Amino acid sequence: MGVSLLVVLVGAAVPAAEPASDLVKAELKKLEGQWLVVSSERSGKKYPTGNEHWVFVGDRARVHLRPGNADKNAPFVVNEGNLLLTYHFKLDPSKSPKTLDETTEYKMNKTITPHRIAIYKLEGDTLTICYAGYYDKGKHPGDFSAAKDSDRSLIVLKREKK
Repeated sequence: MGVSLLVVLVGAAVPAAEPASDLVKAELKKLEGQWLVVSSERSGKKYPTGNEHWVFVGDRARVHLRPGNADKNAPFVVNEGNLLLTYHFKLDPSKSPKTLDETTEYKMNKTITPHRIAIYKLEGDTLTICYAGYYDKGKHPGDFSAAKDSDRSLIVLKREKK
C-alpha cells in the first residue's frame, strides 16, 4: 500500500502537459505559410529588408535568407541551404495586444537563446511584431512603436502569394 500511495503522490506532483488551447491553435493556423519581411527598424533606425523569408509551421518560424546578389524578381525557393535560424513561439492571442514569447535556434550551433518577448497583430496578410526593449523592463510592449532610444524592434511581414 505504501508504494502505491507513493506512486500516486509522485504522479500527482508531475504536471500533465497541457494541449494548446483552441484559440492558440487557430492563431497558429492563420500564420502558416511563407512571409517576407518588408519593414524592419530598431530604436527609430530603419534597416534594409526584402531578403528575409519566414516560413511558419506550427509554433515555429524558419527564417531563410535570399543572397544579396540574387535576382529579386526571381521566385525564391526556401531550402536547407538558405536556412539561417528557427524561431520557437509561444503565443497568447487572448491578451490585448496579443503577446508572443520567442526563443531562437541557430542553424550552425543548434543553441537556443533566452526568450524575447513581443506583441503582435495580424491584419489580413500583414503581420506586425514589436519586440520589447531594455526600457520595457521585462514586460511586453504596450504599443507598436520602436522610437529612437526605445531599444525596441518593429518588424512588418507580408504573406507571400503562392
